[in-house]
Amino acid sequence: MTDAIMITGMSQAGSTLCFNLLRALYTASDATIHIYDPPNIYGVRDSIHQSTTTVVLTKQHDLPFSAELSAAKPGCHTFKASHNIKVIRVQRDLRDAVASRLRKENRDRDLSVIKEYCDLNILWHRVWAHVADYDWVYEKYKEKPVVVMRELQAALGLSHSDETLGVIIHHSENLKHFYGDKEKCPLIGLADLSATDFHITTKMKKEQMTNNGIIGSYRDFFSEEEITFMNSTYGDWLKKYGYMK
Repeated sequence: MTDAIMITGMSQAGSTLCFNLLRALYTASDATIHIYDPPNIYGVRDSIHQSTTTVVLTKQHDLPFSAELSAAKPGCHTFKASHNIKVIRVQRDLRDAVASRLRKENRDRDLSVIKEYCDLNILWHRVWAHVADYDWVYEKYKEKPVVVMRELQAALGLSHSDETLGVIIHHSENLKHFYGDKEKCPLIGLADLSATDFHITTKMKKEQMTNNGIIGSYRDFFSEEEITFMNSTYGDWLKKYGYMK
């Protein structure tokens, strides 16, 4: 049976890293992987029906109101179970996530832009909550990567050793060093890919490599006024998830 693994939730929150950790987990399990990049949830459904591969991996932040997995659909959980879909929801400090996106875009900003990006990230985090099988929290992963990988693979029914998980972590976190120099990539199956296929397979782009994902780096990016605005406007969310006291 084909499994569909969806990496969802917040943008600029480590979803590409999570995607590659999952891809490596299934590669280590000798699974055949089909990477699908749908415009919406229906693309995942169609891919499941048409694909003969073992695992369909996809990364998607938004969840349209009309989608089969939407909370607005009474049968969303039945649909999820019948199509063997597992949902991994990505989370990160809202301030770091928005700072990362603004670094990537390198655009002028004001409080309205910051508010737009904060609101989107909170929305994308919320809409997947009812179907999430595991919450992949960026800060928790950075603190205890092997522990989080144990939890992640357990949610998917996998059981690799800590040694294998360590190799997976090392390879996935260092993919960015192989951008444009694929021959040095230690992961089996990537060395012979074209630059385009390397991006499709890993979701890695140069503009994603901003500041190595340093926790709390928003303090060096935003002004005091901007930080105060986010803390006051989104304090409830930040407190709920442990990012602010």
